[in-house]
Amino acid sequence: MAYIGAVAPGYDPTRASVPQLDAERFSGDATTTAFTLTRQVVSPTDIDVIVENVTQEPTVAYSVNGYTLTFTGAPGVGTNNIYVIYRASGISNYAFVPDGSITFAKLANNIKQFTVDAVTANGTGTTVELTEAPASANSIIVSVDGVIQTAPTNYTLSGSTITFTGTPDNGANVVVRHIGFRTTSTVTALQASSVTATEIADGSITNVKIVSVANTKITGNIVSSQITSVANTQITGTLSVATGGTGAATLTANNVLLGNGTSALQVVAPGTTGNLLTSNGTTWTSSAAAAQQTSIIVSYVVGPTTDGGGATGSTVQTRPLNTVNYNGITGASLSANTVSLPSGDYFVDAIASVFLTGQARLIVQNTTTSANLVLGVPVDATNDELTVNVIGKFNLASTSNVQLQMYCNNTRAGDGMGTNGGGLPPGVNSVYTVMQLTKF
Repeated sequence: MAYIGAVAPGYDPTRASVPQLDAERFSGDATTTAFTLTRQVVSPTDIDVIVENVTQEPTVAYSVNGYTLTFTGAPGVGTNNIYVIYRASGISNYAFVPDGSITFAKLANNIKQFTVDAVTANGTGTTVELTEAPASANSIIVSVDGVIQTAPTNYTLSGSTITFTGTPDNGANVVVRHIGFRTTSTVTALQASSVTATEIADGSITNVKIVSVANTKITGNIVSSQITSVANTQITGTLSVATGGTGAATLTANNVLLGNGTSALQVVAPGTTGNLLTSNGTTWTSSAAAAQQTSIIVSYVVGPTTDGGGATGSTVQTRPLNTVNYNGITGASLSANTVSLPSGDYFVDAIASVFLTGQARLIVQNTTTSANLVLGVPVDATNDELTVNVIGKFNLASTSNVQLQMYCNNTRAGDGMGTNGGGLPPGVNSVYTVMQLTKF
């Protein structure tokens, strides 16, 4: 049925493309109980509902919620057998504005044009009174001679009063620009996904601002149950020792790690081949292994019936050496009664025969530097054949030649350095001098 007259005052541009009617019909199907109205209704008494020409009782037979009419029982099957008549209601004269439909031109000037307070500093005052109270210190832009100030480093806000932490210079131009809508309420909620990393200053979010462990807040040591996935945690940079890390950005391959209190871990490099991890009582170092003791043993060996050689009194003479019994020192050798030794510390133990020479003693001499290294204890071989020995320690600063020498009082030709008096099995060689040099 057509209507003559003005558009219904309750017309809602968001709900229909033509003017709304004061009544409308629906068709029942014996199943549906909820029907969508073309007008928003506040109360069941704002409409008359007739089903099969029978008026329904509000609240008992039906209810309304905005644009929805709901029957307590499904109306029977019929074409346009449900008839709804709209009465005047508390909201029927109001239209609903769609989101984003208000343009800049519709805003009042005090919303479009933000307030600006400008003053000239006198060089003594630290406060500025504003024409209105901002919502917070961060809802204004403050500059002094064009230099932007930040809160609370450069100023604080209390009501409509700004207090600078320092006194602006005399004649300085102080400008305060108010931003945001006029309100006495502070905005505490942000639109979802509206804040990105760009808007957040580095290091500005503290641990207390992060939600519980289940939502990636980490407290104490990191355990696997607190990390859902590497992509979501985004842990970057160097993790300090205090938070369960090493304090180091990289660790050199094969280095040994040492504790260092709350500071970054220390490392010990392997060093050279054969090194050992050694404690000095305070820390650990990579040190060369202690040198193993090794030695060279030399002697003077002659035939079974040969004497040891003559001795000349009151003269230092070299004891003959002609045999290397053992050599475990790299670089050591025997030649012409002389032992060549590399640098190092040595222990010497030597013994030799003397016969009818009077007082006699052995001497170990560095013939390269002509320095006596070790002196032996003298013996008196005036009336018999005895053995004389020398024991001691010496050091060679560089490769040197070493001889075993002897000094005696009396001259004894042929057998002063030992006589072949028998007492040996047939065919066994005679030995008159033995010297062992041990490097350590």
